[in-house]
Amino acid sequence: MNIKFVVMGVIALVSAWPSNALTITNINQLARKQVRLTVPQSAQLVGSYADTILRETHAQGPIMITTELVHPIDDQCGRIQATTTIKNTPRLDGQVGDFWTKVQFDICSDGNPPSGRK
Repeated sequence: MNIKFVVMGVIALVSAWPSNALTITNINQLARKQVRLTVPQSAQLVGSYADTILRETHAQGPIMITTELVHPIDDQCGRIQATTTIKNTPRLDGQVGDFWTKVQFDICSDGNPPSGRK
């Protein structure tokens, strides 16, 4: 039996399994959960907001969002960094690549900003 063919068969079988990727319709859905987590999270942005971004950038997508806790403010709030990556975006030089941007903001687990921050 040739081992090479067995391994290739397993790879083909695994890659055919459906992805269990998390999907969100806005960044706040991921950011609210991130307040209590120290491990970064990622999800695919879907829905009308994602459709608008893809249409405006002429990108093919998908749009991936990754959040991470920069620092906690208290047990319900934190400073979050969100990285948005738009895959397959046309560039000015005619090539296609990934476009990404990062933003930081304060948010609480209820979705509101912390009150009384200076």
